[in-house]
Amino acid sequence: MLWNWKPDALTVTKVFHTFRSIAKESGQDSREKKKNHIKSLLLAATDCEPLYLIRLLQKELQIGASEQTLLSALGQAAVYSQEHSEPPPEIQSPSEEAAKIVKQVYSVLLDYDKIVCALLTDGVWRLPTTCNFTPGVPVGPMLSNAITSVSKALNKFQNVGFTCEYKYDGERAQIHYMEIGSVEIYSRNAERNTKKFPDVVAAVARLMKRTLSSFVMDCEIVAYDRAKQKILPLQHLYASFEEESGFLQFATSITSNNAEEIKEFLDESVNA
Repeated sequence: MLWNWKPDALTVTKVFHTFRSIAKESGQDSREKKKNHIKSLLLAATDCEPLYLIRLLQKELQIGASEQTLLSALGQAAVYSQEHSEPPPEIQSPSEEAAKIVKQVYSVLLDYDKIVCALLTDGVWRLPTTCNFTPGVPVGPMLSNAITSVSKALNKFQNVGFTCEYKYDGERAQIHYMEIGSVEIYSRNAERNTKKFPDVVAAVARLMKRTLSSFVMDCEIVAYDRAKQKILPLQHLYASFEEESGFLQFATSITSNNAEEIKEFLDESVNA
């Protein structure tokens, strides 16, 4: 009789590895396999654990902590660690500076595995050297901050010339070309979209200069009517998708600090 059998209690390590297994499942029967992983966790859960397991799966912990909180905590924990904790003499507030360093590094290397390993091995003060920008690893996207007028934008930049670009109706993408010759496409949420756009992968190989060994290109993938030379609305990107090499075009932009010139450019972008 196995009626009294109960799974071993959950541990942080077990939950972590199970979540990793869920993320890696793909292909045939992957949905069922993911369900089984979740069931195994829920069967072993006690007290309030099922609540937080479900919230973790939904990415809504609702405990008042954000990813920025986690990054700050990693930096501060590294400062309090006995090893590698001696800050450079010019740093006045080690905890605050460590939090800034971890956040900055994470913005160009979205990989907790590498960051935590580097913190444990070399400490937070060497983190910008040991963990840096790497083709093949998604970069945190630069997102917009809405303002209501051109004059407010000029005030923010304090008369320094800045670049304005059209806002295209497409899907934001990061295209990574590695030295080994492979191409990866990531979404703004760092999800791998390479298989979603095979024609873009083919176009990268055709259009890139042979002198390049690696690069990361931040871009917008759009549906384009070649006959009319016109960008189509976003829904055409998916409804009319064809596996066919397209064309590469730089974003229409200007660099200026002249209010009238910028306003005219913005009007053109809206009417384009």
